Amino acid sequence: MTDSFVRFLHTQPEMTRLEFNSLYPPTPDIVFHPEALPNLKVLHCSSDFSALLLPGRPISHLQVSLSSVVNPYTAMFPSSDDTDSVQVLSVGLDHYSINAFYEFLSRFRNLKTLAVIAPNILDLERLYRLLAVVSLSSPHIEFIRLCGPLLPQTFFPH
Repeated sequence: MTDSFVRFLHTQPEMTRLEFNSLYPPTPDIVFHPEALPNLKVLHCSSDFSALLLPGRPISHLQVSLSSVVNPYTAMFPSSDDTDSVQVLSVGLDHYSINAFYEFLSRFRNLKTLAVIAPNILDLERLYRLLAVVSLSSPHIEFIRLCGPLLPQTFFPH
């Protein structure tokens, strides 16, 4: 993400949806002012950019990729205080990022819908166990969808 793109986003107060992919994590000098994108409701990006864009914005639908997040302790995740508006979360996983999945997910307290896209994870049993823990610890979850290497699977925790 370049400075000119960040400056452009700061001039778009009416934008309600933002989708972008970046192969590189944000640099430390990228700053999004709290007043920028005040009407943003839908965000599709990597987990590290979500940490920059969630604070102070009414984002209700978030789609993130955790691909290549190997270490949850060094990854840049949003804080729990910045995720209260998110009700629908879609997370893309690969076999490296499954270790970071629970740490990332634990930051979302008000989820109603969770979709996990994990096309290359063959250890679905491990993912099922993680989802069971999530459904028990997230009182608002109404719907979980898992899309793995087999058929899509859906369950309602309550």
